[in-house]
Amino acid sequence: MTMKRSDKIVALALAFCTAIAIAVAFAGRADAVTAGNGFQVAKFKIEVEGTQNTVYHRAIEAEDECGVSDHSFGREKVSFHTTKPIYIDATHMPGEFNPQMFAPGQLGIPATAKVQRSYTPVITGPAKVCEENGGGAEATKPDCGTRTVKNWELDLQYARDKKNALLLSSGGEDDPYVNCPGNGTASFPWLLVEGSGHQGKYIYAEVSQDELFDPKFQKWIAIGHGSAKDSGSGWWSKTEITYSISFTRLKS
Repeated sequence: MTMKRSDKIVALALAFCTAIAIAVAFAGRADAVTAGNGFQVAKFKIEVEGTQNTVYHRAIEAEDECGVSDHSFGREKVSFHTTKPIYIDATHMPGEFNPQMFAPGQLGIPATAKVQRSYTPVITGPAKVCEENGGGAEATKPDCGTRTVKNWELDLQYARDKKNALLLSSGGEDDPYVNCPGNGTASFPWLLVEGSGHQGKYIYAEVSQDELFDPKFQKWIAIGHGSAKDSGSGWWSKTEITYSISFTRLKS
C-alpha cells in the first residue's frame, strides 16, 4: 500500500513528537538521579542519659611536728537525662567525613541532673603545740547531699578528627554546692570528655553513618564509656562516665 504525502507528514510529525517526549522524560529522569545520587536526608528524635562517678582524695602529710596532715576524701555521682527529646534534620553526602546533623556544628540539649556529693574531712592536727599553730578557726560545715539541677545543658557534636564518633560535653552551670568540694578530673557541672593523660584521648560514642541513614534501621543506641585518673600536688582523683545517645528515625 502506497502512503500518501499527507500521511507521511502526519507520521513524521507523530514520530518527532514521540522522540521529543522520550528525550524530555529521559532528561528528567537523569536530572533526578544526579540530584539524589547518594544524598540522604533523615529526621531523628535524640535522647541522652548517663552517669558519672568521681572519687577524690587529698594526700597532704605534715611537714613536721607543728604541721597538719590532710587525708580528706569525697565522692560524687551524677545521673543525667534529657529533659525533653530533641528533634533534628540530618543530611548525608557521599564522601562526607561526618554528616551535617547539628546546624552550628554543636547541639545544645536541655537536661536534668541528679547530683549526689559527699565530703569527709580527715585532718590531723599538729603533734605538739607550737608558737605558729595559732588558735585555729571553727571549720565551715559542708553543705553536701543531693541536688537536682533542671536547667543544665549538654553539648553534642560530631568529632572533627574521628569518623562515626559523637562527643558529649556539658555547658556552663554553677556548682550547686557552696561548701562541699567537688575537686577532681571532672565533677559537676562538668562531664569527663578525655581519658587519662588527656592529649586528645577523647571519649566517643560510635554511631555508623551507613546504618543511621539506612531506612531499614529505625533506632540506634550509641554508647560512650571512659575513665580518667588525675593527680596534683597533694591530691588524686578518678572519674568514670557511661552514657547512651539514642536515635529514633521519624517519618519525613
